[in-house]
Amino acid sequence: MNKISIIALGALAIGSASLTAGTPAPAPVAPSAPIAAVPSDLSYNLLEVGWLHTEFDTPGLDSSDGVGLSLSYSPINNFYLTAGGAWSSVDTARDSADLWTANVGIGGFIPVTTNIHFVTEVGAAFYGFDNSPIGSDNDASLYVRPHFRGRWGRFEAHAGAAWSNIDVTNEWAGFGRLYYGITDNVDLAGGLSAGKDEITFNVGLRLRY
Repeated sequence: MNKISIIALGALAIGSASLTAGTPAPAPVAPSAPIAAVPSDLSYNLLEVGWLHTEFDTPGLDSSDGVGLSLSYSPINNFYLTAGGAWSSVDTARDSADLWTANVGIGGFIPVTTNIHFVTEVGAAFYGFDNSPIGSDNDASLYVRPHFRGRWGRFEAHAGAAWSNIDVTNEWAGFGRLYYGITDNVDLAGGLSAGKDEITFNVGLRLRY
C-alpha cells in the first residue's frame, strides 16, 4: 500500500469518527402520565342537623316536632360509615309522648356520572316511645336505603326509598332532599319522606368537612 492510500484511509477513519461523535444520542422517551380521575363534587364526609315535623295517619297519634342529627364519614373510596338519631315530642289522643330514633350503618356508592352516584346504605335502626299515657314501646330492625345523589354547582339532590321493620314504620318510605350551598362547605337542607302512615318534613343545615 502506497503512502497516498494510507493517508486517504486515515483521513476517512478520522472523518467517520468525527461524524459519529457529533451525532447526538436519542433522547429518552418519558413515560406517559396516567390519566387523573375526574373528581366529584359529592362528599360523604357530612354532619347534618335539622328540625323535623311529622304528620301521622295512625289512630291515637296526631303530629310531632323535634330535632335530628346525622353523621357520615368516608374512610376509603366508594364506602362510608354513618350514624344518626332524632327526638320528637308527639301529640297523642290523650297527651304527649317522646319518640326517639337512632341508626348506625355502612354505605357504598357507584358513580353513574362524575356528579351522580347510586348509593345503597344498610344497617340497624332503633326506636323508643316513652312517657306516654298509653305506655311505652321500643323495637329494632335492619334497614336498607337505596337512593341516588347528584350535585350541580351549589345544588344537590337525593331521591330514593328506605325500608325498616320497626313498629313505628313497618314499611317502605320514599324520600327526597334538596341542598343549596351557602358557603364552600355549608348547605341549607330541606326535604320530606312519606310512607303509608306518616309524612315527615325536615329543614336544617349540613356541613361538608
